[in-house]
This record gives sequence, structure tokens and C-alpha cells, in this order.
Amino acid sequence: MSAGQARQLGATCQTGLPSPTSTTPCQIEALRRLATEGGIPAESARRILEDNPGRLYGIA
Repeated sequence: MSAGQARQLGATCQTGLPSPTSTTPCQIEALRRLATEGGIPAESARRILEDNPGRLYGIA
């Protein structure tokens, strides 16, 4: 993913939600795209999207 694509994706995900801990579907899709397009390691994306929420909610 190029820097321009990353900026565009980031701009698309600006939601103005009051809580910085709120995760929007757009942010989840951004992480998935970064993993599949080489922006971050797939293992890191899996931990962020699956392992961490599972531990938080006690379902992992």
C-alpha cells in the first residue's frame, strides 16, 4: 500500500466518534487491508482483530 493510499484510507475512516476506543467497521476493514496488502504483518492484524477482542470479552 502506498503512502497516498494509506492517507486516503485514513481519511475515509475519520468518523468523529467521541471515544478513541470505539472501533468502526471502517477501521476493521483498514486493518484487514493493511494485512493483505503488506502494510502490517498478517500475524499482527490477527492479534488486533481476533486475539485481543477475544481476551477482552472473555471468549478466547
